[in-house]
Amino acid sequence: MKQALCWLLCLCLAAVCFTACTGGPAAPTQTAPSAPSASGPDPSAASQPASQPAPASEPASEPAVDVAPDPALTAQGAPAVEPDLQALFLEAYAVYGAFAKCGFTVDPSVTYDIGGMPCHPIVHPSFSTYTQCKAYLAGLFTDRLIQQELLTPDGCVRAGEDDRACMIDAGGGSDVTYAGHVFAVDSRTETEMQWTATALYAADAYTGDPIYTMPADMSGFTTRTFTYKLVKTEAGWRFSQFAYME
Repeated sequence: MKQALCWLLCLCLAAVCFTACTGGPAAPTQTAPSAPSASGPDPSAASQPASQPAPASEPASEPAVDVAPDPALTAQGAPAVEPDLQALFLEAYAVYGAFAKCGFTVDPSVTYDIGGMPCHPIVHPSFSTYTQCKAYLAGLFTDRLIQQELLTPDGCVRAGEDDRACMIDAGGGSDVTYAGHVFAVDSRTETEMQWTATALYAADAYTGDPIYTMPADMSGFTTRTFTYKLVKTEAGWRFSQFAYME
């Protein structure tokens, strides 16, 4: 009995010594929470964002608005269309008329013989050679009209020496009874246009100012109608049908 108590006392002393040496039982280990990543949260863990509304569609472009006619060009006999088309008509009418009545200004000091006919160089602000003349006309008329009505083999404009544009010595004249004309736009699409001109002619030689609005009293005039057609080419509007009223 005494011996057992001695063993028990020794065990207790040993336990006390062990605790004193180790600082007591170890505290339970706690895992520290991980620091947030400097690059932000893991995108794979984030929920997908809600779909964004589609941007509003651009408003449809407004149709082009025709430009008002230039009163100054209308007063010169151009139709009531955009100013660029008015200017196109006036320029085309002037040069078409010069072909119709062989009325180009020429240099009479120089004479070429072309096919047995005297021919003088044309003096024109837009061309001096025959090649330049063709290019100039191509800016006003279709190729078909140029070939069939203006630069024809028996026409008044020929190619002289060094490709000079020349006019044969055979001047024409104007209709002295012509008094004016009144235009109407018959039809128009994006690619074609048609105008009608009602030309007025007096009973005798007309010496008054040109008439470009229909007179209230038509008793002293007779009329003729002329058709003008334009087509839209890659280079712009060109006359495919034309007429000289004088």
